[in-house]
Amino acid sequence: MTAVGDLLLQLNAHIRRDNPIRAVEQTDGVLRVQGDMPGASGRPDHDRISDVLQDALERMLDHLARHYDPSIDDGADLFGMVIDQKGLYSLISSWREESWRNAEQLRHARAAGGVDGPLYRAKLAQIEESARAGAQVIVAATLTTSEQNAQRNAYCAAHIDDPA
Repeated sequence: MTAVGDLLLQLNAHIRRDNPIRAVEQTDGVLRVQGDMPGASGRPDHDRISDVLQDALERMLDHLARHYDPSIDDGADLFGMVIDQKGLYSLISSWREESWRNAEQLRHARAAGGVDGPLYRAKLAQIEESARAGAQVIVAATLTTSEQNAQRNAYCAAHIDDPA
């Protein structure tokens, strides 16, 4: 995998799979307090995290480039878009919105029949399948050769402990 591929796989798993599932299981997730939506929503916190991610993205990519793979911030062309800082944030933002909507749907399905109910199980299966399919696309688009892996491993070994 390229460094961008590794990063996208981690983001895909966390945002598209873990986040909607965990958001509904936390008392401060989708439903912040009892009451009607959106007033009872945890959406303002969700949106604040999106702002923090956007603000931290350049520093994160710089760090990853310095210590792990200098190509991570070169703007790979994947999925019909350039995965540079802006393209990556665009992807993260769309995945976070998908995650929020899935969490809302899980919450409603849980209210209608519990976590063992058919609506909840079906939505959970859909989330799992969507994240799995996304991972397969990322893997297919970012595979590397043995030579590329060796170059990246050598770069990592030389820079991993570099305090810069």
